[in-house]
Amino acid sequence: MIPEEESDDYEEIEDPTNFVVDDKYFENVELDSYDVYPTGWTIFKELAEDFSHRLLYFYIPFNSKYYYLWSFLVSIGVLYNMFAMVIFIFDDIKSQYFWNWIVMNIFFDFIFLVDIFVQTRLTYLHEGEEVKNTIKLRKNYFLQRLKVANDIICLLPLDFFLFYDDSISLLRTIRIIKVLRLIDFVQRTQQRTTFPRAFKIILLAVSCIVLFHWNACVYFLFSIFEGITEESQTEFGFSYYKVFEPVFPNCEAYVDENCWYAEDSDHTLDLDDVRDSYKMDLVNYWKNKHYRWSTGNFSREYSMSVYWSSLTITTCGQQPWPSTSSQNALEVCDTLIGVLVFATIIGSVGSVVTQMSQTVNEFRQMMDGIKFYMKYREVHSAIQERALSCFMYLMAHNQLDDEECILSLLPPRLQGNIAANLHMETLQKVQIFALCESRFMHEVVLLVKQQVFSPNDYLCRKNEKAKEMFIIKKGKLRVIDDDTGQELDELNEGATFGELAIVHVKGNLLGTRRCVSLQSVGYSDIYVLYRDDVTRLLQEFPQEYKTIVNNARNMLHSRGLLETTELGEMCDPDDHEEAEDMILEEMSVVEQLTRLNGIIDDLNANLSEMIVSFSTSCIYYKQKVTCLENTFNQHRHRIRRDYQRGGLN
Repeated sequence: MIPEEESDDYEEIEDPTNFVVDDKYFENVELDSYDVYPTGWTIFKELAEDFSHRLLYFYIPFNSKYYYLWSFLVSIGVLYNMFAMVIFIFDDIKSQYFWNWIVMNIFFDFIFLVDIFVQTRLTYLHEGEEVKNTIKLRKNYFLQRLKVANDIICLLPLDFFLFYDDSISLLRTIRIIKVLRLIDFVQRTQQRTTFPRAFKIILLAVSCIVLFHWNACVYFLFSIFEGITEESQTEFGFSYYKVFEPVFPNCEAYVDENCWYAEDSDHTLDLDDVRDSYKMDLVNYWKNKHYRWSTGNFSREYSMSVYWSSLTITTCGQQPWPSTSSQNALEVCDTLIGVLVFATIIGSVGSVVTQMSQTVNEFRQMMDGIKFYMKYREVHSAIQERALSCFMYLMAHNQLDDEECILSLLPPRLQGNIAANLHMETLQKVQIFALCESRFMHEVVLLVKQQVFSPNDYLCRKNEKAKEMFIIKKGKLRVIDDDTGQELDELNEGATFGELAIVHVKGNLLGTRRCVSLQSVGYSDIYVLYRDDVTRLLQEFPQEYKTIVNNARNMLHSRGLLETTELGEMCDPDDHEEAEDMILEEMSVVEQLTRLNGIIDDLNANLSEMIVSFSTSCIYYKQKVTCLENTFNQHRHRIRRDYQRGGLN
């Protein structure tokens, strides 16, 4: 038997629903945390999945640096094939470098194969938007049938035939159709390079080298078919007798008397073949006084072939005349190719040289015009020297071009980005623009204008009206007190001056006049922000106007330059309209008329937009009314019948 008290306790413990946990037992108790660490296989699996996902969906922007570098590697492969596909007609090269050539062929063929995959992931523009979907990128590539055909045909494995017959190395000429990628690389380089004329000259030089190389190999291949002779010097084809190994004297020529053969100077050119009479004496004299630079057959063959090729294509120099029909045909074809192709190259070089000299000619004309004007007007010689020196400075720093005219070709938003990149960092440091929105600051940077000052030029003088703020881009300025002639401060690159002049603050003890003078030490590039431009902009940003005025008042109050109450506190600022009236009162008549003209232009532009909008709306509603009338005329009887039925009901 269980006692009654014990049975009650037992039943109370047995019942789980009656078991209550008090939260106080868990106060200040730190629970052990059990971190689950992934295994090595899990980590490897996640990395493999991430890599496969990146490989499956990656794309290459068409204007990216990576694609440009890849195009450069493909272009090297194209140039390699241009040179190497015909070089193996020379036996020495084929016997010594055949397997090296095979390895290089395999390497660049692999590059061409990977290039197909790269181009299937190359982005493109559709309706102004860059397409990055991998499926669409692949479809876009295969829709370019000519490009796909070139990429596939150039990869035909014709090199396997070389293991059967290594004399048919010209099969590699099929790789030449990959030249489209080389053209693409050239176009991209012309867009990127800062020296387009130098790059064009390099491109023309490479074109000439390739042309001379091909023509030299054709000439030597033709000589092989004709039969190479080793004795005749007047043969049209190649002859080893035409190319001798270079010989150098062992003694001091022009100094040692025993190192100079006493030859008659009248027969140096040997126009009458007089030298043959004492040829053996020359040989015996130099027998032990020289050493021969031994070269292989390839050096002699290739140098002579390139020499013949360059002279023939450029149509200059004397060559042995052809004596057979086949030689005549080669000479005629070579001459035609030289006249057409090389004339094109020379014309391109001429255009590049003309473009390079055009800038110099324009500069000289402007310089001569300035000189003539100053001399005709009898300008003082010291001022003439300063003007010419400033003009030379502008030319040296490429500042003769109108920046606004150049940037006007770009979209307005892109112009704003360029201006923000140039001035935003400096303007954000100006205290008067503190707490201003970025949208307002992007509008401010568009108002900044550039000016150049020569040595000792004054940017502003004491007691002049303060109408602008200066930002130093390059150079050095000094702040001068005209009364004492003392230099008060020196401003370097990135500094600003006169930021309180771009906004009117009532109670400004400085007034509207400059208290000091600002002078340029040397040549200085200065960005100027005019108050009138900022005032027109602030009309569209009333909240920013309040912020700028508060900043200006705080700056003046901290310097003790603001009117205060008897207790030394700042007076309440006036509203926007009163400040505008104060600004207009301080302007001259010409400035007020210019401001009024700008307001009228803005009103005319707004009125024109409203007229266009009204005309568009009228046309739209006329079309709606016409459609309604046509619908009514088509269903007139039905509408009348429905109306009558409705009236009867």
